[in-house]
Amino acid sequence: MRDEFDVHPVQSDVNELLSEEQFMFDTTISDVFNHFRIKSLLKACNIIKRTGHSVNQIIFDLFLIPFLAMSNVFLFVRSQYEQATSEKNRYYRFLENAKFNWRLFILNLSHKINQEINQQAETIKFFVLDDTIIQVTGKLIECVSYVYDHVSGKAVLGFQKLVLGIFNGAHFLPISHRICSGSKTPNAKSKLRMVKKYQFKRAVLVVSVADSEIKMKIVFVQNQASQDWHAFASTNTTISAQKILEYYSQRWSIEVFFKNCKQYLNFGKEQMSNLDSIIACNSLVFIRYMILTYLAHQRKASFYERFSALRKSQTTITFGMRLLKFFLNKLQFIVQQVCNLIENKELEKALKLLKALPYFFKNSLEIVPDFK
Repeated sequence: MRDEFDVHPVQSDVNELLSEEQFMFDTTISDVFNHFRIKSLLKACNIIKRTGHSVNQIIFDLFLIPFLAMSNVFLFVRSQYEQATSEKNRYYRFLENAKFNWRLFILNLSHKINQEINQQAETIKFFVLDDTIIQVTGKLIECVSYVYDHVSGKAVLGFQKLVLGIFNGAHFLPISHRICSGSKTPNAKSKLRMVKKYQFKRAVLVVSVADSEIKMKIVFVQNQASQDWHAFASTNTTISAQKILEYYSQRWSIEVFFKNCKQYLNFGKEQMSNLDSIIACNSLVFIRYMILTYLAHQRKASFYERFSALRKSQTTITFGMRLLKFFLNKLQFIVQQVCNLIENKELEKALKLLKALPYFFKNSLEIVPDFK
C-alpha cells in the first residue's frame, strides 16, 4: 500500500515535533532506561513476568503518570483503557506482586546513578536518614495506623515512611525505604504517648554513654524565633561544634527530596489498599526522582527545571497525538460516507462531499482551543 501510493507524513507541527527526537520526552527517558539497563536490573531483583507485556514496558508506562498531569495509577488506567478490562488489570496485578524485591532494585539503581554523577570529581558524601508522614483516608488500607505527625502536632491516620539516602553536596539520591506502622490501628482504643522535651541552656557537652566506651559531643542550639532548643549529637568528640552543625545541615537535602516527591511525583497519592502496591508505587516515585536527578545533572539544570521541561514536552505530544487522532477519526468517517455514496451510485453527492472536506476541517480547527 505504501509503495503503491507513495504515502508521506503530513507536514504539520505534530509531525515536526515527533521527528525532533531531542525534544521527545519518551526518547529521553527510554535512552536513560537503556543507559542504566533497567531491564537487567529488574530481572536481577526478581521483578519479572512470564507472559504478556514486558516488565520494562509496564514500568515505563507507570513512570509517565505525573508527566501526564495525573495523580495516581487509577486515573492513568481509566484514561488509557476505558473498555479493555484485561489491559487495566495488568498494571494492578503488577503492583500487587509481593515477590518483587523493590528495595534491592532501588539500591542498585541508586548505586549506578551515584557512580555516574560522581565519576568526575571526588566529593564528600553524607548518608541522610529521615521519615515523613503520609496521611490517608481509608481505614481498610493494609497496615494503616495512627502515627504522630510533628508538623500538625497530632496523630493522623496514615503511614510513617522512612527513607535512607546519600547526599554529595549537590544531589540527593534515595538508597532504601521502609513503611512503618504504629501500634494503634483505626479500631484500637489505646492512647498515643508523646515524648516530652526538656530545655537546656546553650552549651556544648561531652557525655559518656552508659555501659559502653562511647562518648558523644552534644551541641544545644536555641531557635531565637520560637525560643525552642535543639540538640545535635556526634560520636566524634574531636570535631568542633560548628562542624557538627555543618554536617547536620546536609540532612536538609532529604526534606527537599520529600517535598519534590510529594509535590511533583505523586508520593503518597497512590490510593491503593494493598501494602505491596503501596511499596511498588513508592519505588516508582524514587525511580522518577533518581532519573530526573540524573538528567538535571547531565543538563546542569535544577530538578524542577527538568521536571517542568519534560512535563511540558509530554503534554504537548499527548495533545498533538489526540488532535491528530481526532482528525483521522473524522477523515475516516467522511471516507466511509463517500464509499457508501459511491456504492449506491450517488456519484454527484460523493463528489460534493469530497469537495467539502476542506470546510469540515476548517470548522474543526475553529473549535480546537488555543494551546500555547
